[in-house]
Amino acid sequence: MNALKLFFGEKPFSKGLKSYLGFNGNLSDSVIKLPTWISSGTVSFNPSDFNQSIICTSCSCTNTFQNMPDNYFDICTAISDIPFSITVRIKLSEFRSSSYLFCNYAYPNAQFRLIINNSGQIQFFRHSQLSDNVYLRIISSINLVLNNYYTITITGDGSKNGVKIYINGDNRTGAQNEVGTYARMSPLKAATLINDSALLTNRQFVGEMDFFAFWQNRELSDAEVKILYQRKCELL
Repeated sequence: MNALKLFFGEKPFSKGLKSYLGFNGNLSDSVIKLPTWISSGTVSFNPSDFNQSIICTSCSCTNTFQNMPDNYFDICTAISDIPFSITVRIKLSEFRSSSYLFCNYAYPNAQFRLIINNSGQIQFFRHSQLSDNVYLRIISSINLVLNNYYTITITGDGSKNGVKIYINGDNRTGAQNEVGTYARMSPLKAATLINDSALLTNRQFVGEMDFFAFWQNRELSDAEVKILYQRKCELL
C-alpha cells in the first residue's frame, strides 16, 4: 500500500487533508504540494540542523529553528477554534529540557505548540488570542522512551475541552491545565516550525521523523486514528 492510496484512494482520510510530508532524506526535499507526492523516507534532526535563526530584540539570545516550507495553516478562525488533526511519527534520540516538535509561531506569539518534555511526556499548548501567557495545556497520560518510534496524533473538536492525545493509536489524553482565562486562538498565517521556539537553548528536537499530516476542519475519530496508525506501520 502506498501513501497515495492511503490518503486519496480511500475517502475517510482525504477529507480535510491540508498538508502531508512523507520525507525523502531532508526537510527541503520533503514538501508535498497536493496532489504531487514523493516516496516515504526518514529525516534526522540534530541541533546543527536548525540552520535558520532570528534574534530576540529584547534579550541576548538567538531563536534557532527549521521552517517547514509551504505549511501555513491555522486551527482556528477569527471567531472560534475549529476541528483539526495532526499526526507525526518520530523517534527521540535525546531528551532535552523541552523538545519542540511543532510550533505555529509568529514572534513574539504562538498559536499552538507540540512539545515533549525531559521525561518524555507529550504536551500540546493552545495559546489564547495572541498571548503566550494565557493558554490551555493538554498532557499525555504516559511518557515516551528514547530510541523507539511513536505515532503521535493530536485531535480537536473545536471546543475548549475537546483536544485528545493519541500514542500509537490509543487515546492517552491526560490532564488539561488552564493558565489565565482561555478564550480562543487567533489566526496567524505563520509557518509551522520544527524549532527552539521559546528563545531558550537546549530545546531543539533531536531524533528522526518520517511522517507528518495535518487535517483542517476535521477531527479524526478513535477508530480512524487506530486505522491510520496500523496502516502507517506498513508504509514507514
